[in-house]
Amino acid sequence: MTHTIKRIYEQRTIDNIWPSTESCGCLSAVQSWARTLVHGLCTAILIGLTTSSLAQPLEITIYALRSANDLQHKTYTIDSVYDPQSYRDLDINLVQSGSTGQMSSTFIRGTNSNHTLFTLNGMSIKDYSTPTGVDDISQHSLVGVNSVEIIKGPMSTVYGPNAVGGVVNMTSYATEQNWIDLSIGSNGLNTQTVKVGDWIGPMLVDFSANRSSTDGISVSPQGVEPDGFDTENYSLKTTSNINEWWFNTNINSKTNHSDLDNSGSDALDYTSTWRFNNQYIDALNGTTKLSFNRVAHDRTYIKSGVTDTYLSESHNLLGTHVYSFGRNDLTVGAEYMQTQADFDTAIGGYESSVDQTRNNSAVLASYDHMIGTDTVVSIGARQDWLSDFDDVQTYRIGASKNGWRTAYSTAFKEPTAYEQHGTDNWGFQGNPNLKPEHTRTVEIGYANTVIDVAVYKTEIEDLLKYLNNTYTNDTGTSVRQGADVGINYAVNDWKIENTTSYVRAEDSTGLELTRRPKWHNTLNIAYTIDNTQQLQLQHNYYGSHRDINSTTWATEDQPSVSTVDIGYKFHHLGKTVSAGLNNVFDKTYERPNGYNQQGQNFELGIRIEF
Repeated sequence: MTHTIKRIYEQRTIDNIWPSTESCGCLSAVQSWARTLVHGLCTAILIGLTTSSLAQPLEITIYALRSANDLQHKTYTIDSVYDPQSYRDLDINLVQSGSTGQMSSTFIRGTNSNHTLFTLNGMSIKDYSTPTGVDDISQHSLVGVNSVEIIKGPMSTVYGPNAVGGVVNMTSYATEQNWIDLSIGSNGLNTQTVKVGDWIGPMLVDFSANRSSTDGISVSPQGVEPDGFDTENYSLKTTSNINEWWFNTNINSKTNHSDLDNSGSDALDYTSTWRFNNQYIDALNGTTKLSFNRVAHDRTYIKSGVTDTYLSESHNLLGTHVYSFGRNDLTVGAEYMQTQADFDTAIGGYESSVDQTRNNSAVLASYDHMIGTDTVVSIGARQDWLSDFDDVQTYRIGASKNGWRTAYSTAFKEPTAYEQHGTDNWGFQGNPNLKPEHTRTVEIGYANTVIDVAVYKTEIEDLLKYLNNTYTNDTGTSVRQGADVGINYAVNDWKIENTTSYVRAEDSTGLELTRRPKWHNTLNIAYTIDNTQQLQLQHNYYGSHRDINSTTWATEDQPSVSTVDIGYKFHHLGKTVSAGLNNVFDKTYERPNGYNQQGQNFELGIRIEF
């Protein structure tokens, strides 16, 4: 019994790849250029390969999760977003220090901002040079990303270190879809994207390119200088099939330039450049998946002629195989990762540095048993051998039946290189004796075609805290508990989606933690007219919470914020025109404190498929 997760993006014959269009001359010229470009790229890739035509449709099989096993995921809480255009399409508690281009932090189920692991096709894309391990999804454009899976809850038995609060997994595989996106908007927003995919012999090649820029707004609420942002993104993906094996490659390159402000005040000469490079390859069939991933982050900050640099590189090799015995699946795997963090800072007289390399080897296994047609019992375990810490074991026990699911799981987060070995000229000294943070979580949930609800409780031990110019492990237990409720209801031409989360996040002394409101709600209502037009309304509620004053550094209460966005889409003959007005009532607010958010703003766009 072999179970696979399949994401079928395309199923066409070679004759249907380039359908005729009713496009204008300029569009035909762009199409011709795009086809020439992708054919040129394919020719370079296919030198030495024998090409052949395809006589029948091909089914492209995508494994969204980490292995070829399909049963364990039935005990997870998963939200899926298909064809996401921006990180803002993800319904998670994302706190961005200003508008587009500024740093962001993600909080899933009240866990800390460094407890969420970001992955691409199941492989970590973590920046190991960040001092506290916080990753910034807002710097990823999602160009070339087919879908995003948000797995809520601890996932260390599958993904290893740092998957404590959840995993945001981006899937990126080649498809035959072809389009051009153009958009303009407030504050000088200007975006262009082209995506082309074509079969060249036995290989599907997919190329995407994007450029976006905006004049921005002042990050500082009292500032006068707009803080702009521009980005360039490229993605080259291939898929080929040899016998029963699929081979996929993925090359990503992203470069962002941002203007920055001080905390609580304007800055006229403060900029950052963030470069992300990624090379991924996998080979998979119905039972085996082999993956290799290389990730490099290169961040540079310049202020008044002084430069800070943050460099991170990781190499990750993973292999999994599924053994099937009647109604039982046994998935086994092995993983190896090498990471390097190197940074030097001097801006504002703050001098700090780190240069560390780590290795992590792991084995993992999960046993899944199916009872009847709808009952699954799953047991998973993982052993990690970490070069800087004692060995760590994590495990997960879960079950699902008739829409109900429950799980008990453990997870861990390793201290960063800076927390262990960093130094600065203000007296900070890293603590090489730090232990990883450990968590245990219990969850109960239920889902059907309309509702998905889950209640959970997470206890965190050995939580890192800053004390006396160093980091130490807390001897107490920090608790995060709450509930998620999602509703997805469609009737006639109406579609209603609503997600509500309630979170109580406290440290070991019972003190409420910052930037985690108890209540958070997103409501989406869409009305479709004649299958060609759609009206959209979104209401966003972010509840009252505690935050740190950007000027006095005191912890204080922050009010709740409600905003409303409206949109319109018109689709006809492969062309989609969209218009959106965000923050309709021009709500003025800061999130976090001292960082300005956009007022009322609009965006107009067109997508032309060919």
